[in-house]
Amino acid sequence: MRARKLMTVALLSIMIICLVFVFVACEQEEGHKHEYSAEWTYDEYSHWHKATCEHTEEIKDKEEHSWGEGETVEEPTHNKEGLKKYTCSICSAVKEEILPQKHNYELKEEWEKDENYHWHELICVDCGDKKKQDKSEHSWDSYDTCKKCNYDNSDGIKFKINIEKTEYAVVGIKSDNRNSEIIIPSEYKGLPITSIGDSAFSFCSSVTSIEIPSSVTSIGYRAFSGCSSLTSITFGDNPQLISIGDRAFYGCSSLTSIEIPSGVTSIGDIAFHDCNNITTATIPTTAIGYIPKSKLETVIINGGESIRSSAFSSCSSLTSVTFGDNSQLESIGNDAFYGCSSLISIEIPSSVTS
Repeated sequence: MRARKLMTVALLSIMIICLVFVFVACEQEEGHKHEYSAEWTYDEYSHWHKATCEHTEEIKDKEEHSWGEGETVEEPTHNKEGLKKYTCSICSAVKEEILPQKHNYELKEEWEKDENYHWHELICVDCGDKKKQDKSEHSWDSYDTCKKCNYDNSDGIKFKINIEKTEYAVVGIKSDNRNSEIIIPSEYKGLPITSIGDSAFSFCSSVTSIEIPSSVTSIGYRAFSGCSSLTSITFGDNPQLISIGDRAFYGCSSLTSIEIPSGVTSIGDIAFHDCNNITTATIPTTAIGYIPKSKLETVIINGGESIRSSAFSSCSSLTSVTFGDNSQLESIGNDAFYGCSSLISIEIPSSVTS
């Protein structure tokens, strides 16, 4: 019994001693005051004061750097990068920024353009480097010419779309077009070109040749009137041309030959007036009487069912008349070749009945 009491007293004493030690230690810890360096410690983003006592993990006054606007210490040029330095106003930390090369650009007032866009060009006066400014898509007018930069991708030819937006007509030639040989495409922007409009090439005295695609079905009033240098008119394979308007080729005095597609059924008044140098004509019977006869020597009839009366009357220079393969000619009118004093012979197609 006595031994048990002694053991209990011993345990209590040990517990009291431990509590005293803990209390004393806490008192000492609570009474400790950290000391901090007066110098700033910093990294890439922040700065702070660091404890100099045994608690080195302790810091205070931590905040982000205050860089300010920085100072350019080396100006960039067209072939060299520059350098800018920033110094934190609090801790004197330094960071550097590489400045990209800098060009001395001048703006060109003229529009640069391609088939989709236009822009102004900036050109470095030191090295010739180029960059684009004000780039935007074309804004088309009804003639498919850009309203801002005057671009057209029609190879110098003006086109106009119809109301239904299903086909185009040729309506003219660009003022800066110096081509003497005009080639009209069969399509423009994916749609067929079906007509040559009124006065489209009127008085284009520099034009010497014209190629008309098979898709064209009509040639308008005065379309080529006054094209005094025009020497050649050609059509694509299987031409669909039906009508030629009044005065369409009026005054084309350099033409020496003409081929009118066999499908033409309508020719306007004086369509070939003053085309007095034509010596060879390949024409349907509907065109007889429209081609001047003063120098006509050779005629090839490529279509039609009848030759009207006096069609070639008094054509004294005419030496040859032939008919195309598979001629459908059925009748020849009275005096059709009367007075053709140079015509030695003519072979009449077997299809002719009267």
